[in-house]
Amino acid sequence: MIHCRLARILLLIGLTALAACVRPSAPTEDDTVGGAPPAPARPASERLFTWAGRVDGLDLLKFQDQHGWVEHESHRPVEEVRCHFLQPLQAGVFPVVLIPERGRGPVRIIRQGDDYNAFTLLVEVDDTAFGGAGPYRFSVYANPSPRDPDPSFQLFAQVDDDVVVGITGNQVTTYKITGRPVGQLKYYFARPEGLDPATDYGLRIIEGRGTAELLPREDPRREVRIRIQDPAKGSAPYQLSLHPVVTATSSAEPVDPIGR
Repeated sequence: MIHCRLARILLLIGLTALAACVRPSAPTEDDTVGGAPPAPARPASERLFTWAGRVDGLDLLKFQDQHGWVEHESHRPVEEVRCHFLQPLQAGVFPVVLIPERGRGPVRIIRQGDDYNAFTLLVEVDDTAFGGAGPYRFSVYANPSPRDPDPSFQLFAQVDDDVVVGITGNQVTTYKITGRPVGQLKYYFARPEGLDPATDYGLRIIEGRGTAELLPREDPRREVRIRIQDPAKGSAPYQLSLHPVVTATSSAEPVDPIGR
């Protein structure tokens, strides 16, 4: 009788240990940090990949094709990294949408993939405001919205406070209003001659924590001006693009200027 009871106890201990080691092959919908709100609704599009890891600091994640890697920036390196691709990151899927599913700090796209970075997606995970490593997970989806016309101009810069970017043809000039001068300035034109003075353009903000707007241009021959205002402390990365606006008098379908 004692031997039977002992056997049952050992069997229960073994089953409990086995259950603790087993993990579901796919994350569950309610797997969030204690007290965290449920993840936002997923877009009606295909999921491209899911990333998970334990973060204790600031890390830059890079994803290209079906590969991902970490560039550690501060505090302790990422642990327990898992990245599962369902389909590769190709030109046709950008711009993509990131949906956080687990984590206590901000997770954000700081640059979409494009021709100039070999279609590499850059994501920043920031856990510096918390103690110890925390679990993070997010999924990336193809953008369900219609694609914008190809950009005529793309700008990448570090902005602090208030600046104006002026574009005439293929020449770019920055004007500091307040704060520090623009840093890490890079720009690309779709045509060697730059912007067409007879074309109206719409502005798209791909990345940036402040505001950006096109200033009025009464004379088409004058420069196109973009004002960027970043009142938060320190500089921040911005990625902007200008797209041609098709007018209602043209043979193409009319579209509205592109906003944020």
